Amino acid sequence: MFVVNPFAPDLDFASHVTRTRRDHMKYLTLIRAVTLLHQHQRPLKTTTHRGRRVDYIEASREDVEIATRLARAVLGRSLDELPPQTRRLLGEISAMVARHAAHERIEPRAVRFTQRDVREWTRWGQTQIKVHMKRLEEHEYLLSHRSRGPLVIYELAHAGGEAEGPARRPHDPCVRPRLVGV
Repeated sequence: MFVVNPFAPDLDFASHVTRTRRDHMKYLTLIRAVTLLHQHQRPLKTTTHRGRRVDYIEASREDVEIATRLARAVLGRSLDELPPQTRRLLGEISAMVARHAAHERIEPRAVRFTQRDVREWTRWGQTQIKVHMKRLEEHEYLLSHRSRGPLVIYELAHAGGEAEGPARRPHDPCVRPRLVGV
């Protein structure tokens, strides 16, 4: 059975990363599979192609929505541009920033922090922090501001919405990043 997806031109799928370009075909196949699953609820349509009659069904908006939810769950990891440990650190930093912003009653975008603040919050080693924060900076999740000397002060580029970590630290709830002037 042929499936026609009238929504295909409107589907947004990130193509700037090679991995996502490969996964786009998987996404379209997932839409087709969901549509075929519902084929008995869809009207059978007919067209003529090169002189031959062709029967097909059309994907509905609901089929696309179901496939999109499934793709996020199934393909989500492969679509993520960050390694799992770096993604975890982003969640930790987001939680740290959110907690500090709430405590100080300021916008999350106003919170500035150093690698040391992140190290104290997460209890991770310096090498881990340095490697993963560099990745976050390269992918523009963190913005860095040089201050005097070698000290780098960071801000979360996307304050809110990126967190995937715990909302609090069980080992020391009082550790807060300093608000550093830029």
